[in-house]
Amino acid sequence: MENPSIKYGVYVGVIGMIIGLATYVLGTAAFFHWSKGIVGFLILIWGMVMAGNAFRDSNGGYASWKEILKPTFIVGIISGLISTVFQFLMFNVVDTGLADAQKDAVLATAEGYADVIGEEGMETFMDNLDAQSFGFGPTEAIQSIGLLIIGAFIIAAIVSAILKRNRPHQDVV
Repeated sequence: MENPSIKYGVYVGVIGMIIGLATYVLGTAAFFHWSKGIVGFLILIWGMVMAGNAFRDSNGGYASWKEILKPTFIVGIISGLISTVFQFLMFNVVDTGLADAQKDAVLATAEGYADVIGEEGMETFMDNLDAQSFGFGPTEAIQSIGLLIIGAFIIAAIVSAILKRNRPHQDVV
């Protein structure tokens, strides 16, 4: 792949899928553990930095925020689309019981905080939990894509601000 944005977007997406499959094999507690999200976030930042640096290097070592925003944002979009398709397949093809397993994982986490939130707080939590859908159907996938566009833009904007290197101004004599 010649385009670094596409290359690193695919890398991040595939690495995310490998992590997802590895944690799925370890069990639903690992699959739904919060640390998986942190690792995925760090890998996304890595991919954006690599694409941004490749773009800047191909432009003589200089690029503005606006110029770097495009390749970093593309990494976020591509990896996010791969992740969304992966999640959709996991919940609807590979293991249709994942929604129930996710609900059980949330419940187990909440039970660990029962002393903190109290009996009344736990009852309210349980009522809200029963009303919540844990599936990942087409509607949730579309919502996920909308959120990933917003999130990818925000992260790409921050990464681009850090990576930018404007050309020095030369005085004309």
